[in-house]
Amino acid sequence: GDAPAKRLPPGGHKATGLILANAAAIGLLRDPIAPRRMIIVEGEPDALVAAIRWPALPVLGVISGSWTPEFAKRVPYGSELVIMTHHDEAGHRYAKQISDSVRTRAVVIRGGEAV
Repeated sequence: GDAPAKRLPPGGHKATGLILANAAAIGLLRDPIAPRRMIIVEGEPDALVAAIRWPALPVLGVISGSWTPEFAKRVPYGSELVIMTHHDEAGHRYAKQISDSVRTRAVVIRGGEAV
């Protein structure tokens, strides 16, 4: 349609595969040896709020098309993922996709919405 875009990725890049990550999540993804509790939220506003609320915990923000099977392989074995996506069709779809992709790697908890 004629509606403006909800978001624009950085110049020269696609939003597909773009995951938002706070400093704790970046550290974990760079050295994915130890299992950790990770918070997964939906969208930029929730990612910012969650990163401020839980600065010591790895926080990942997903947007449409961002979670991929390749990214799921970066989740350390034995981790606990707390999925706090929106309680709507899109949020449930993200949660199912993430849960299915880490089924053999991590324990998944479906939490409330981050905001």
